[in-house]
Amino acid sequence: MPRHTPPNPYREIKLGELADALMRRAGDLLDGTQVGRRDTAYMLIRASHTLRPDQRFPNSPGTLAKTDPAKAAERYIEQLEHECRALRWWIVGQATDALLPAPTDFGPLSAYIAAQHHRAQESDEACAEVLRAIAADRSRWVPTQVGVSRHAGAQRADSAGHVANGS
Repeated sequence: MPRHTPPNPYREIKLGELADALMRRAGDLLDGTQVGRRDTAYMLIRASHTLRPDQRFPNSPGTLAKTDPAKAAERYIEQLEHECRALRWWIVGQATDALLPAPTDFGPLSAYIAAQHHRAQESDEACAEVLRAIAADRSRWVPTQVGVSRHAGAQRADSAGHVANGS
């Protein structure tokens, strides 16, 4: 009787969420923290499929191409939309990290950053508008004195929108 293998919990997460999970796991491993072998394997499998999407797994567009080309095309379109949203999220994160001060608690700056991330996911045009807005709005958040923000506060949310508690 075949052994039941649970589905990969990392299969549908966004690229930024995957990157966050990989960094946490790397930190755990470097610290000598016990980590789940199966969970780590699933995480690495998802990462490998991200880096080499031509690898086949059940219900992937590549696998479906042989049996149901129309469904495969729809899966590729879904994958394109998903990855474009994830890339826009990542790009805006890079821009906010470079152009804005790091928030220190939840406040106006973190709300601004979250709103920009969400607006950027709509389309490439919206993302371009957001990037221009971040540059234009920089003076609202970056004080004339280096290292001190008028709006000190606001933690940066990770790519999944989770706000860390500082621990």
